[in-house]
Amino acid sequence: MKMFQIETVRPDRVKTLEQVDREYAQSVIDMLDGNKSEAARLLGISRTSLWRLLKQD
Repeated sequence: MKMFQIETVRPDRVKTLEQVDREYAQSVIDMLDGNKSEAARLLGISRTSLWRLLKQD
């Protein structure tokens, strides 16, 4: 019985945890029509932490 499936990803397509975090945070903001305060609350981080996460390059 297979419990889960692992996808094979090419090394050039692997994202860093920072990239994944930023993309997820942005998707939560988009879901909330741009409400960053509510997004930060749902993500369990401060608005300042959210700002820092989004400004990372």
